[in-house]
Amino acid sequence: MEHGWFRMNRDIFEDQLLCRDTEYLAVWCFLCAKAAFKTRETLFAGKPLTLQPGQLITGRKAISEATGVHESKVERVLTKLESAQRIKQQKSTKNRL
Repeated sequence: MEHGWFRMNRDIFEDQLLCRDTEYLAVWCFLCAKAAFKTRETLFAGKPLTLQPGQLITGRKAISEATGVHESKVERVLTKLESAQRIKQQKSTKNRL
């Protein structure tokens, strides 16, 4: 993965969902930081996939290790983000898109 920077709007601190607590914000920042910024080829669930900008493949455990948020809380945050239509998820046995 290439390294670089990404921008975040200050309005994020007005967002009632993302600023519910610091763990929500930590998970959101992780997702934004790790998302692809250009198309690239990878594997998902054993099949070739072209990641589009804004997509990433990760897992609950990887997010937990990177952010320090407990795995069960990561799952709750991802579910809440999906129900609020902030993200879409496709799950496999090892990770999620």
